[in-house]
This record gives sequence, structure tokens and C-alpha cells, in this order.
Amino acid sequence: MKRGVETAGTDDPATIDAASRAAQLWLAQLFASSEANDDAGQRHALAGGFIWGLCKALDLQHRTPDMVAYVYALLTHEGARALAVSRSMLSSRADPVLKPIFQRGVERAHQLISDLSHAALTPLGAGKATQ
Repeated sequence: MKRGVETAGTDDPATIDAASRAAQLWLAQLFASSEANDDAGQRHALAGGFIWGLCKALDLQHRTPDMVAYVYALLTHEGARALAVSRSMLSSRADPVLKPIFQRGVERAHQLISDLSHAALTPLGAGKATQ
């Protein structure tokens, strides 16, 4: 069984909020780097993939990515377009042009979860040189 947040498998508002904010923080950092593209469609595809991958890696319910994408769109000031943008982000996985970008977002989410899981299992100070 996958290890997830305490409310894993639920669409609890606290879980949706935490996943949305995690996506917002990670994606803001990525979009500030040179790796990000200025094209809104590609940014939405990457965000959708990250959200999809994050929710799947945390073993959340199948409808949770929809809610997380919507909250993420609100957090990123999409305003009245939030619902359309959230649907666009997640539907990118079916678009032949955007699917590779969506998949990169999924892979980044899985890598983040893997890194965090590894960090949680590594004792503090492990790997430091002894003096």
C-alpha cells in the first residue's frame, strides 16, 4: 500500500488544500526557472500533469485531481476562468501535442514524492562526513 497523507484516499478539503498549495509552490519555482515555457497551454499541461501525478502518488480518490486543479487555478488568479483552466490542465493528457509535457509533470510529481519519502526515512545528519 502506498504511503500518503493522513487523509489519503479521501477528498477531504484539507487534503485538497494541501495538494493545491504544494502544486502552487512547486510550479511557481519551476516556472521561475529557465525550464518553464511561456506558452500558457504548455504551462497548464505541466501543471495538470504535476497535479495528476501528485494525487495519484498520494493515492487520493479519482475525483480529487479535478478539485485540486480547480483550487490551483483559483490560487493562481485565473478568476472567472478557473473552471475552464482546470479542465484544460487535466485534459492535456489526451492532447497529442501536450501529452509529453503533461507526462513530464507527472514524472516530476512522482520524483518529488520519492525524494520526500527518502528524506523522511533518512536520519538527520546521515551522509555527513565524520570529523
